Amino acid sequence: NTPSGRNEVLEKLSKSDFMIEDIKNRINKRYNELSVDLRTNEDNKLSVTSKLDVYKGQLQTLQDKLKELENTVSFDDDIKLYEDKIKVIQDKISSQDTEIDKISQELNGFSEERDAISTEKTNKSSLIYDKYDKIQREKYDKKSTLESKISNLKEEINKLESITDICPVCGQKIPGVLKPDTTKQHEDLKVYSEQLSKIIYEISSDSTAKQDELNKLNEFYDSKIDEINRKINESKTSRMTIENERRSNNNQLLEYQRTLMSLKTKKESYLNTLNETKDGIKKTKENICNLEKDKTDLEANITSLNTHIDIINKINTLVKRDFRGVLLSNVINFIDACPYGPLSHFKDDGFVESSSNVSPIELDLSKPIFKL
Repeated sequence: NTPSGRNEVLEKLSKSDFMIEDIKNRINKRYNELSVDLRTNEDNKLSVTSKLDVYKGQLQTLQDKLKELENTVSFDDDIKLYEDKIKVIQDKISSQDTEIDKISQELNGFSEERDAISTEKTNKSSLIYDKYDKIQREKYDKKSTLESKISNLKEEINKLESITDICPVCGQKIPGVLKPDTTKQHEDLKVYSEQLSKIIYEISSDSTAKQDELNKLNEFYDSKIDEINRKINESKTSRMTIENERRSNNNQLLEYQRTLMSLKTKKESYLNTLNETKDGIKKTKENICNLEKDKTDLEANITSLNTHIDIINKINTLVKRDFRGVLLSNVINFIDACPYGPLSHFKDDGFVESSSNVSPIELDLSKPIFKL
């Protein structure tokens, strides 16, 4: 009946050491499980927080980029400006092409007119040549005839005058020899010579007249041809000037078209970058929203786990400090309260008999509500 003896009996009756050790093991197991979950959630929260910082940095960068892009001068104004410039210069080139075609047609007309005049001039010159050739051909024939007669007559006169009636040795008149009279021949020679001179004069006059007609004809038609040539040269100079201007305008057009193409390419690249930036902001915001939700869930889990761990720690303190005394006190009170005496609930082996009237100790560590 000593205190130590009573404690030993009570220990046998309640098996408090076994129960306490079992509860401790269960508490430690649950504590370890909760601690692992807590560390996992804290690690996940740290990872989520790091990702959030990265995404928020990306979001700020994208928003700054979007602001910069939206403040960029619009390409539409420049594109419209160069489209207008291209239209104006294309209209100029079209007008110049029309003018060049018109001048080319004029040049063709001038060339045809000049060719027609040259043909007319040649035809009229041929008529003059034909007219005087016919006249002069008769006179040249007559001239040739006269020249032949004169030549023959001179030979005859020379032959007759070479006959002499004086002996060349003695110088005496030769009897029966008469010296021929060449008076008539000289008269004929004079007539033929006069006719020949007249023919030559007429031929010369005809040549002069022919040349005068030809000169007048050439002067008349050459003045026309010169006038046409002047117009041709003026038209060619005008066409060359317009062609040079057109060439310059065409080079300017090509430059404008290259600039316009560059602007459109830059605009397309700008719009792609703008849309990519907006899409990036949208996706980044979605990622941030999801991560913040995950972080909120993790923080709730961490709070809940810390609450559980605090309760486990409190239970552990109760088990270590007060549970044995409460258990043994309740056992003694139970025995003392038995209506049939303390021995009616004990078997021969000294252990407590099972009874449906006895409430067992319940300890649920997996729920936020714990029962003893």
